[in-house]
Amino acid sequence: MKKKVLKRVCSTAMGALMFVCLPLSAFAATTIDVSESDLFRITLSDYDEDVILTGTNAQVGIIIEADPNADKVVVLKDLNIGPDGNSQNYPVFLVMDSGNVSLELDGTNIVKSDFWAGVTINETIVTIKDDNGTPGSLEAKGGNMSAGIGGVAMDGAVNVIINGGTVTATGGISGAGIGGGYNRPATVTINGGEVTAIGGEGGAGIGGGGASDGTVTINGGEVTAIGGEGGAGIGGGIKSSGSTVTISNDATVYAAGGGNSYGFGEGAAIGEGGNVDDDDNPVNGEDVTPDISNLYTTGSVTTFAVGTTVEQIKAGSEECEILIGSKADPNKVKEPETPDDETKKETPEKEQPPVYTERSCIADVNVAALIAAALKADPNAKEVNIEFGDNICLTPDIMKDLFADNRVAKNCMFSHKGKRYVLRINAVDTKSKAYADGFAALKEEPDGLAGFLQMAKLFEALGVKATELDQ
Repeated sequence: MKKKVLKRVCSTAMGALMFVCLPLSAFAATTIDVSESDLFRITLSDYDEDVILTGTNAQVGIIIEADPNADKVVVLKDLNIGPDGNSQNYPVFLVMDSGNVSLELDGTNIVKSDFWAGVTINETIVTIKDDNGTPGSLEAKGGNMSAGIGGVAMDGAVNVIINGGTVTATGGISGAGIGGGYNRPATVTINGGEVTAIGGEGGAGIGGGGASDGTVTINGGEVTAIGGEGGAGIGGGIKSSGSTVTISNDATVYAAGGGNSYGFGEGAAIGEGGNVDDDDNPVNGEDVTPDISNLYTTGSVTTFAVGTTVEQIKAGSEECEILIGSKADPNKVKEPETPDDETKKETPEKEQPPVYTERSCIADVNVAALIAAALKADPNAKEVNIEFGDNICLTPDIMKDLFADNRVAKNCMFSHKGKRYVLRINAVDTKSKAYADGFAALKEEPDGLAGFLQMAKLFEALGVKATELDQ
């Protein structure tokens, strides 16, 4: 039986939280087309399985009540909701009450508000994910004093987790891209996905809104965070003391703070938002070094100058500082096989240093970060040297990274059977037949790996050449 949704005239602002809409009747994998009505109240405890939200509606208001006794999934499937230019002073999409709610992304989803957060979170743990085999994205935009994804002003706890998908979030004035609204701390955890967060004026990209901070943990994914004017890229909004920031595993993070805002100082890339002193003079937010003690060598944290945009970061801005992890990635580093030796004593594995020398396998080397670091030291360099050490093996991904950056030539220094070599890689046409043929030949190599000398043979048509060096 198809469910009916009753439409009611509801009070504005916070009164909208008390929609007197009858719950939708319960049955498995229910699809709700939001274009059929303007007001929905969905009580997840009434459902045994997923709820799917789809459709387009510029004036809709959706309240999702968490189930305190079970984790529930709400699938956003090509959902497009939010004001079409008319002010809307009730929440467009609100998840509330004690419990855990997962938002599964299928297709292209857009949620925007001019008064509340795009996705408003109130006293609930919300996990955004994309793991059911259907690729998905979410674009969320918050209204005044509210986050793109997270909180509104001075109300309720915010806890958001992102595990996957392509997520873009923009805060309103005094709102974080992902995190708190004005004077509302937040807890944000990112474990995966491609995440872009832009703070509104006075708000952090990820973290606190105006006059608020929070706790930010990034365990994976590619994350770009841009502070609004006066806000940190990752950390606090204006008048805040910053946030607790931890970056670990194979996370790749890019961050830039926002410029001056209404007399407040600039925001740090990672750290504090701008402030004023006792005489109302602007004070720039202080940078805070995040905890990267568990960041792999495959991960990196790149901070850019104040005011750097997302577009500039993606284009490869040279004004940056890079932190590279020091721990070996257990998912990529393989120990060489050795014969059984009962007399050999096992010794604990040492943490890999951030200098890439004497490695048994370079499958976990962040080549792009090494090149960027070399160009930071000499922006006008025409070539860079990369020392790889002994017993080198290469994966296709590492080779593609070496070919990818055409700004400079790469001199790859390595040792083989007691001799020293340099592998020269100039700018190449990655769309050429010779490039494709080289990687096709590589697939025939044992275990998908090839040494530098074998690589030179495979890509000889591109001008790649290994030369023995004088000892």
